[in-house]
Amino acid sequence: MVGVVIGDVVAVAVEVLLSEVYSCELNILSYLIFFDNLARENTPPPAPDKVVTEQENKSIQESKQLLAGLSLDNRLPLRPAYATQGTPIILRTNYFNLKLASGKDPVFYRYVVDITPVLDHRRKKRRLLQMLLQQPPFNANACATDYASIIITAQKIDLKDNNRFEIVLHEAGENAFPPPTAGEPQERIDARRRRTHTLKVEFQTSFTTSGLFNYVKSSAPGTPFDKKAEVVQAMNIVLCRAPNTMQHITPTLENVFYPSGLHQGVQAHDLGKGLQALRGYYSSVRLATGRVLINVNVSHAAFFNSGPLLSLFESFLSGVEKTGQNLRDLQTFIKGLRVRTGYTKEKGADGKEVTVTKIKSVQGFSKDPVLGAGSDRVRFTWTDEKTGAQKTGTVEQFFREKWGVKLQQPRAPVVNCGGPNNAQWIPSELCFVLAGQQARQKLSPEQTSEMIRFSARPPSANAASITGDGLKMMRILSPEAQMSTHGPFGLNISAEMITVHGRVLTAPKLSYKATVNPRPGSWNLQGQTFSRPGTISSWTMLVIKEGQNDRPLRTEDPGTILTTFKKALQKYGLTVGTPGAVETVAVQFLSSKLHRPGINQELDVKLGQLDKKGYKFLLVILPKKDTYLYDRVKFYGDVKYGIHTVCSWGANIIKEKGQDMYLANLALKWNLKSGGVNHFIDANDLKPIDGSTMLVGIDVTHPSPGSVKKAPSIAGIVTNINAQLAQWPASIRIQESRAEMVQGLEEMFIERLRNWQRKNSNALPNKVIVYRDGVSEGQYNLVLTHEYTALVSAFKIVYGQENKHPKVSIIVVGKRHHTRFYPTRPQDSEGKSMNPKPGTVVDRGITGYADKSWDFFLQAHAGLQGTARPAHYVVIKDENKLGADMLEQLTHKLCYLFGRATKAVSICPPAYYADLLCERGRAYLHNAMTDGGDSEASFDPNAAEWTRGVHPNLEDSMFYI
Repeated sequence: MVGVVIGDVVAVAVEVLLSEVYSCELNILSYLIFFDNLARENTPPPAPDKVVTEQENKSIQESKQLLAGLSLDNRLPLRPAYATQGTPIILRTNYFNLKLASGKDPVFYRYVVDITPVLDHRRKKRRLLQMLLQQPPFNANACATDYASIIITAQKIDLKDNNRFEIVLHEAGENAFPPPTAGEPQERIDARRRRTHTLKVEFQTSFTTSGLFNYVKSSAPGTPFDKKAEVVQAMNIVLCRAPNTMQHITPTLENVFYPSGLHQGVQAHDLGKGLQALRGYYSSVRLATGRVLINVNVSHAAFFNSGPLLSLFESFLSGVEKTGQNLRDLQTFIKGLRVRTGYTKEKGADGKEVTVTKIKSVQGFSKDPVLGAGSDRVRFTWTDEKTGAQKTGTVEQFFREKWGVKLQQPRAPVVNCGGPNNAQWIPSELCFVLAGQQARQKLSPEQTSEMIRFSARPPSANAASITGDGLKMMRILSPEAQMSTHGPFGLNISAEMITVHGRVLTAPKLSYKATVNPRPGSWNLQGQTFSRPGTISSWTMLVIKEGQNDRPLRTEDPGTILTTFKKALQKYGLTVGTPGAVETVAVQFLSSKLHRPGINQELDVKLGQLDKKGYKFLLVILPKKDTYLYDRVKFYGDVKYGIHTVCSWGANIIKEKGQDMYLANLALKWNLKSGGVNHFIDANDLKPIDGSTMLVGIDVTHPSPGSVKKAPSIAGIVTNINAQLAQWPASIRIQESRAEMVQGLEEMFIERLRNWQRKNSNALPNKVIVYRDGVSEGQYNLVLTHEYTALVSAFKIVYGQENKHPKVSIIVVGKRHHTRFYPTRPQDSEGKSMNPKPGTVVDRGITGYADKSWDFFLQAHAGLQGTARPAHYVVIKDENKLGADMLEQLTHKLCYLFGRATKAVSICPPAYYADLLCERGRAYLHNAMTDGGDSEASFDPNAAEWTRGVHPNLEDSMFYI
């Protein structure tokens, strides 16, 4: 098939390829390109760049010399060394060398664009910049833009005395707005004036790109380069010029480009309910020790189905009745959707009538006389052009008389493409949904499953897509490279993934009642007893039914299930009292929001009754996977009544296959909630952690699509209370919407320190190690300025004098990055998944880009499905003087201490627990954070039913687990 002899690794990859091609209809050509590249080598992969390795080693020596003579309090800590522990391996990674063209020192010229009147609309601003570059003198020069306010050119452009350009805006795909003519209607004159913008273009600065390359090649950690950010930004703009200028490519804010519509490279998957998943490609310039790289990765996102608007309606409403609530949901779904129309006619310059294509934005349905009324029922008043008289009639009548259009489906909902006070009613059958419109609303559970089915691809598949379609889109791979849009800027990009040094760390020994030597990444509980089992006294099972006739447990006897579950808890060592009688409660129509007040009342009353009976733990059986019901159970249990709840979908707890494993997973949660210890790692293997070390996890989660206006962000902090690192009580509260830094951190941290004192005979920690989740690269200094300062303020209150304060280290945990690794030998991969083995760590080759900071990538978990994503750890404060090997080993071993699973997890538990904590906060505010997208209301913290903390009964527990 490939046409050459292939080695073992390629043969295995081809086997995966074939199964994927037939099941997912993947792009065969991309695979052939990727595997042919491997096959042509048929030799060990190229060794990582020796020059880079030598520079990395040299930078460590120079760092030590600098540290000996300087204080670096105002910058990120320097890497103390490159770690050495673990089995050495070589990995490919999705980075490509970016170099200057031979013998060239290109100069970038930067221009800024000022638009008047001021335009805040991102898409319209993008279109104006696009139209500007189509005009002289820009269309005769190599130009790239960020489509906001910056233009980068390869040659200086002579603007002469004219740096102002008047542009009459029209959408791509629309007819250009006609030029002025004598006697034209005032309406057209006014429309032209509204569309006209003046773009003032001014030269700002120029810079040579060689300065950036000299900076990364310098091993001296103090080497300055003031224009680093500017040059990197300019390079990103230039390198994204190709996909930004191609037809049928949709760019997103995340610097990802998706082939859509008529593009020959479209790869799509139906998600149902009017949405489809598209495969796209991310691109970004990254700095590493010794070189400039471009990071290219596969990305996936949900988009609206293109085509007739009526077809979208039918897809969204498939399987449900056309009720008022469903129409409200549909209206929310389509709000802001751009559609193309082609029914209007205008006279051209030659006096002949031409059909005019227009792009409009849907705002919603008519509510008069009913929500979603059709063209045959919606009435309005218009002016008859022939007589000048006012006429009142239906939309159907207007289109027949005005445009000569006879509607085929006049009862279909009419859509408003104007504003609330100047409605423009258009029959939905005349609207065509434009391709490439990203859907940012929250996906349903079924859509999420389909998205995972489409995006969870083996590493070989993603690598093939990157080195095939991805590089083609970026104009790096032939034949497109012959027309390279970055060539005029003096940049060359290799089409080969680089290789880097990696190491595989050994899994730690785990202690239950007996010692466990886990397989890398996982183990099981067979024959094990929890290290310190908890006690469950007052407890029972609550069965929630949907309607009086529903049986979540089908024909199984609830009492039998309860007895089976009690035995499962006892099997792992828990002391379990006799459960109370099984309780039931019926709720109505979970799919309808209209019944939610009744659901709340039923749950409130029932949990209130169980609280009065003295229950402390509930096994809650849900009739189906319903986010709202789950979230409300957690609110009433955690916040209002202080009862621990563990939820199970009825079909799961009664399944025959795998029931033991499922009950074991429930037992893990029950033991943690009861204050027990599931397992631990010997203290001697967790240096520098000891009985006086506090580990801290901090996270902030923000409102997502579907939230109400001004919905809050939620901040959470978790800390251990002893050296076994099993119990992590927490503090949680809301804060200002989208505030990146934790507000009120000083108060929350004081809560945690006081809790530590109570649990440790009034002693306080002398070392604090913080794993901070959810911080982007540009916010590292903000964490030091705001959050580290808050910690110090808490120390002053709790410890007093500064010489008594604990030493602090802060490590940022990155999850939303685009770095991936690919084994170069079968023996370095994890079974059939072909991912790197659990414990794979990389701290060379692609690190050191943030002013040569101390960072590393760690894939602690087994990537069993899809392409494994390593966690990225960046040290931004290190008063504890952690060593490179010490920190990597500690972080790796911590990943085996996540109490809710029998496997190593992808990010270390302090950050993982903080993330779970913040998600629990979202559950408490379900209506505001999840289902508020169709509401006109704005979040009011004074009227909210929850803003901080949980019931006093649960304050010292892992209620969020």
